[in-house]
Amino acid sequence: IYFSAIKSAVVLDFSGIHKPGEQTFQIDERDISLPSGMRLERAIPAQIRLHFERRTQQDVPVQVRFSGALPAGYRLQKYTVDPENLTLVGPESRVRKIEFAVTDPVDLSAVVAEDEFHVNAFVGDPHVRIDKPVKVSVRVLVEKQR
Repeated sequence: IYFSAIKSAVVLDFSGIHKPGEQTFQIDERDISLPSGMRLERAIPAQIRLHFERRTQQDVPVQVRFSGALPAGYRLQKYTVDPENLTLVGPESRVRKIEFAVTDPVDLSAVVAEDEFHVNAFVGDPHVRIDKPVKVSVRVLVEKQR
């Protein structure tokens, strides 16, 4: 009898993993909790291979993304961002590939002097997170062109 609707979980023991690299795990009855009176006939797949990496962190600059055209006759004189850098945390190979965090768009279409925006920042890799996420403060100074 084949029961595909039975919900069970495979529990793998990672306690012996102490360094980066690949590790293969066999899936058998010892790894699965089944309802009373049932037993595992076979697991598909019968084994699983996982790649383990060191967790690392790295500071990257925050890149501000602007949207919306400035009102006619105005130009962006300068802007500042606080914090200027954010700390990323994740698997070493993924974190090392990220050069910067990007803010949500800052809309300049209604700015005619000085304004401050509080936006989120993100990185494009779901395996990497920003340590201690904060709202990024972007202060812009717009001036009338002469």
